[in-house]
Amino acid sequence: MNPHVKKKGNLIDRGSTKWTAMMLPEHLGELREWVDEDKKTPRPKLNEFDLQLIGEEIERAYNSHEEVRIKAWQYGYEKQYRGTIINVNPHYLLYEDPFGEHILYLRDITGVEFLS
Repeated sequence: MNPHVKKKGNLIDRGSTKWTAMMLPEHLGELREWVDEDKKTPRPKLNEFDLQLIGEEIERAYNSHEEVRIKAWQYGYEKQYRGTIINVNPHYLLYEDPFGEHILYLRDITGVEFLS
């Protein structure tokens, strides 16, 4: 018989082992959130020169229809996207990749790099 199991009359008490299954998923969820928070990075600080350079690269990519890698900061994470810029307006750009068309807000873009 398991040493943690105690019999009390007709009831079998498993002691603290009965609570483990209920508490573990909550703890795992909190631990995952904690690890994700540690992976977050602050928004990069871009000066006027950086913003002007990014704007020029976006315009060049749009006019040439060349494939680019777009770096963006979203929700605490630096992400990279690859595609061809097909439309630009004052708030966002629209790019296309093999999976379809996607929108990126200009305020989130931290860099543009030509792939060819």
